[in-house]
Amino acid sequence: MMNTKKPRLFFLASGQGGLFKSCAEALKKEIQCEIVGLGSQNGTSGGVSKAKEMGIPIYIYPKSSSALNEELLKSVELAQPDLIILAGFSRKIPEEIVKAYSSRMVNSHPSLLPKYGGQGMYGSFVHQAVFRAKELETGITVHLINEEYDQGKILAQKTISISAATSAAEIEDLVKNIERHFYPEVLVRYLLSMGASPFAD
Repeated sequence: MMNTKKPRLFFLASGQGGLFKSCAEALKKEIQCEIVGLGSQNGTSGGVSKAKEMGIPIYIYPKSSSALNEELLKSVELAQPDLIILAGFSRKIPEEIVKAYSSRMVNSHPSLLPKYGGQGMYGSFVHQAVFRAKELETGITVHLINEEYDQGKILAQKTISISAATSAAEIEDLVKNIERHFYPEVLVRYLLSMGASPFAD
């Protein structure tokens, strides 16, 4: 059961953690919530530095899949979150967590699902596929996570024109810049719709 008045939020982030930083700052500003942890494989990322500044518990996972899954499970069990937020997390979530948190995990995918989704389609791989297909537009899909890759309920989508893009890297930069604003907006709306309390103006 979600603590709708002041939900407990747990983030998972790979890479440099820029998306986590954007989401954490927006959520703490807009709604009454408690960020109970950041799990990451990158102990030197900007996201980890930001979590330290904000006093958020940090869990650094090992690189190997089996050890990572074990530590990820332990951290989630310890944090007892109401909602798990993936912010550029590139590893598969253990089945036990997916089952326990079905419809209580949110992800941002860098395409207009169902296009360019599924196993192996994440990060740069998505943008390379979009560029090879000579698409004129791409986008961002914020969705709940279930047992199937990128097939959970869609919460919101944002279409982005890429007709002038000359490389996959250019598409990726464009999508990331927009995602850092769009994803936090969707998370705030979703949590408010679930009963979280906003901060007064």
